[in-house]
Parts: sequence; C-alpha cells; structure tokens
Amino acid sequence: MIDLKQHLAGLLLAWIAVGCTAEGLSGEYRDARGVTGYAFEPDGRVFISVMGTTTAATYQLEADRVLIDGPEGIVVLYRNGEELEGPLGLRLIRVL
Repeated sequence: MIDLKQHLAGLLLAWIAVGCTAEGLSGEYRDARGVTGYAFEPDGRVFISVMGTTTAATYQLEADRVLIDGPEGIVVLYRNGEELEGPLGLRLIRVL
C-alpha cells in the first residue's frame, strides 16, 4: 500500500520541479533604447545581445527570479509582469 504522505511529498516535489523548468520563459525582451536584448528559449537557453554582440547563456527560474549563467557569471533578473528588472536599473520589456 502506498503511503499517502510519501505520495503527496512526491507530487509536491514534481510540481516544484515543473514550476522551475517546464514553465520556461520564452520570448524577447529589450530595454527602452534597444541596446540590450534577451531572447529566451523554453529549453533553458538565452541569447543576450548588447550593442550588436550576442552571447549564449543558460537560465533557470526560481519563483520570480531568473538566474542567468553566462560567461560573466550569474546575473539575477526579477520578473515583474511582462517585464524583467536587473542590476544597475536594467529594465527589459517583452517585445515578442
């Protein structure tokens, strides 16, 4: 017989895992001047463009945080509706 507590704990862990990965973040986000852009793929890849140079990185979602692991280290963006907010006042607006 399956223990109800174990079953519920397993479902909770699965729900948390899906919430952090399968939900994915997709689409393109740009700053107001069009200098910086982030193109998110639902598989965890992100392409960051700054002043015409594009770099590939990966990302993970943790609640309202987007953790981007790229060549410069980990950058944390915060989801705020259809916008992403980052360090030094970076504000990215969803365009696609």
